[in-house]
Amino acid sequence: MPEDLQDLQDLSRSERRRLKRERGKAERGLAKGNEEKKRRQKKLLAYGIFLTGIIIVAYAGLNLFPKTTPPAAVIGPAPNDHWHATYEVILCGEKQEQYPETPGGVHTHGDGQIHIHPHTPLQAGENANVRLFFFSVNGELKSDYIKLPGGKEYRNGDKCPDGKEGSVKIIVNGKEREEKEKYPIKDGDKVRIEFG
Repeated sequence: MPEDLQDLQDLSRSERRRLKRERGKAERGLAKGNEEKKRRQKKLLAYGIFLTGIIIVAYAGLNLFPKTTPPAAVIGPAPNDHWHATYEVILCGEKQEQYPETPGGVHTHGDGQIHIHPHTPLQAGENANVRLFFFSVNGELKSDYIKLPGGKEYRNGDKCPDGKEGSVKIIVNGKEREEKEKYPIKDGDKVRIEFG
């Protein structure tokens, strides 16, 4: 017979009951400790799931929904926007031919439209203006001067063939713009560059 069992046999009945009670208490205590541990683990898991949910909702709110920005009419296009505006150039009352396709963030495809899709901040915002478009077609435009892609120049005060003095005008959506060549082109604008 193993020694422990022999020892149990040597104990009186009351001692064996007491030992059994103590063993039961110890087992219940161990079970209670295990239950407490499981309860803590469940709490931690619930908190983890809750916090993960909050993080997912916050991420979605910050990254998936559109951000409010100032209206484009105020700041002009941002890099990677793609806007279009129609244009025409009128010199001394004569409409000029459309310019051929040109490179750059503000350019034309020879289709009578200014294509505005800045590649860098230097071509974006207020920099995406009529002057930059004219530069892209190998011309030059200032508030008092136009140089056409072929090299012909017109300055305020120069005379048109009809004898009248001309001046540079930038007309957008039917209204003359005071900022002239610095006017930042907007999506859907109708731009008319005039000398006359």
